[in-house]
Amino acid sequence: MTDKRIKIEGCLDAGIGGTAKRGSVLLSAGAGGDMDTPLLFKTATQLQNLGFLTLRWNYSYVARKGVASSGGKREIKEMESVLNYLRTVASGKPLILLGKSFGARLSTYIGASNDNIDGYALYGLPLQGLSPQSKRRDWSHMSKLKAPVIFITGAKDRLCPLSELTEVQELLKAPYSSFVVEGDHSYKPHGENEALKLMSHWFDKTF
Repeated sequence: MTDKRIKIEGCLDAGIGGTAKRGSVLLSAGAGGDMDTPLLFKTATQLQNLGFLTLRWNYSYVARKGVASSGGKREIKEMESVLNYLRTVASGKPLILLGKSFGARLSTYIGASNDNIDGYALYGLPLQGLSPQSKRRDWSHMSKLKAPVIFITGAKDRLCPLSELTEVQELLKAPYSSFVVEGDHSYKPHGENEALKLMSHWFDKTF
């Protein structure tokens, strides 16, 4: 896969590739990763092969070697800018948000305030932080999502306890699919290929 490297408003690095025959996908990384995280790269490659335009991008703090803002407030604004750009190059086609961990969390926030998102693909939705002192996050906004959702969760994901995930999914009014694969929050050591397969199948079936 060879993406075209571009700059979006705010000097955010991004890579765009494929054609929007079946739709466009905005791929957002986890808090500790970037647009070239292997899982996102492999996912983008598979989606492009299925006929989707994909756009991977970096949070501004990646260039500064910093950290995400509290509650992702700054990154939500950045994501909205990237989303607006994607709408201009793939208007009239289904638009899907795909995120890994922090990127999945941001995708749900964006979706709760946008009516024109056609799907949500969530790799390892982080329901809580790793610290024992971490407070459980408020996921009530999930009830505002109006398009199909897929959850892919590692069986040993400490950030997404399966019992709590079930409670969050009960808030959804939109249809959803949920799968559990081997491994931890990043599907290590043996679950990544299965996660990729499930994600690709969902896109192929849904769009």
